[in-house]
Amino acid sequence: MKYIYIILTCFALCFGACKNNGASSDKNSQDSAAKVLDSMKLDSINPGIKRFEIEKGVMSMKSFFSNQLLLDRTIYFDRYGARLVIMDERKTSIYEMNGFKYILHENEKKVVKERLTLESNYDPQMLNALLMTDTVKKEISWTPDGEEEILGRKCQKYLCHHNFLHLSTEVWLYKGFPVRVHTTDPQKNVSITECKKIDENITIDPSRFELPSWVKK
Repeated sequence: MKYIYIILTCFALCFGACKNNGASSDKNSQDSAAKVLDSMKLDSINPGIKRFEIEKGVMSMKSFFSNQLLLDRTIYFDRYGARLVIMDERKTSIYEMNGFKYILHENEKKVVKERLTLESNYDPQMLNALLMTDTVKKEISWTPDGEEEILGRKCQKYLCHHNFLHLSTEVWLYKGFPVRVHTTDPQKNVSITECKKIDENITIDPSRFELPSWVKK
């Protein structure tokens, strides 16, 4: 349970860890990026906003901490990631759509609802890698590190380091989707999330993106 807590705490730091302090030109760039993201949050049908370069897909993921399997997850998305659902075997799920994020605990019938903040900051899961501004990439030393083939697909590898969290990360992106993420903490523990199966541009039942009836909209 200790390891699960550690890695899930790391995952929970999504989207809010970087602080930008660049010049006015950087601020203008970030303001423009924020307007684009606002458009995505408010209009999830907008095909011009791309979280991924894949229109829709189903990704089967496994997460490990120091070689110990933590959990299996399945990620469903369409509209280039504007609608996204993450489900795991613990009956916990996350829905991101229409400007809101819903964290559901099905066994307890509990839900946490919050405004969706798809900020272009560092994200340990790298689900927002394509949305990062140049300023953020500079802050985390976002560096291309060649190409590798994973699951029969050509992926671009990147390296980065987050000084505040003291995390070093290797990420392999396939059309913007992180099919493999290796994160090393100061104690040299390695967290790994990797895709075991990719189904892209397949038909997804629209009901998959509907919240359960017991959830208050």
